[in-house]
Amino acid sequence: MILAATLAACGPSATNEQVSCGGHSCPSGTVCCLGFSSDTAVFTCAESCTGQVTVLCDGHCADGYCCDQHTDQPVPGQLSCQQTGTISCASECKSSQPSSGCGGSGTNRLCASALDCAGQTGFANCCSYPGEPFYYCVGDDTRASFINFAGSCK
Repeated sequence: MILAATLAACGPSATNEQVSCGGHSCPSGTVCCLGFSSDTAVFTCAESCTGQVTVLCDGHCADGYCCDQHTDQPVPGQLSCQQTGTISCASECKSSQPSSGCGGSGTNRLCASALDCAGQTGFANCCSYPGEPFYYCVGDDTRASFINFAGSCK
């Protein structure tokens, strides 16, 4: 499942750029964490993000790519999956086919435009669902799904 919420400014990333974090700035010594509550993404600032996703970039990296590497696990009574992992700058980041349902892992390259998806065979579109804070490099079939559910592509 792709992450969902609204973002604003939060502490420095691995490239000393400002990272968005749910409408508030994270204090020095903390990082931006993404978790879920009742199928809604929740951003908080903490010293560490145990059981959540640590957000160190939001689609922009001075060098390399903003890469979401996560594991999805089922959450009883919720439609969404619990994600654990890290969104951080990396010199290489190749998107993988999303796993169906919970219980898998994945890698997604975040993007600000289709140019960020260049060189990714089969993942040339930069798209997001409505209300998503992030855009992801996706394939043509996934792009069609985004558009069918009122998503958008850059």
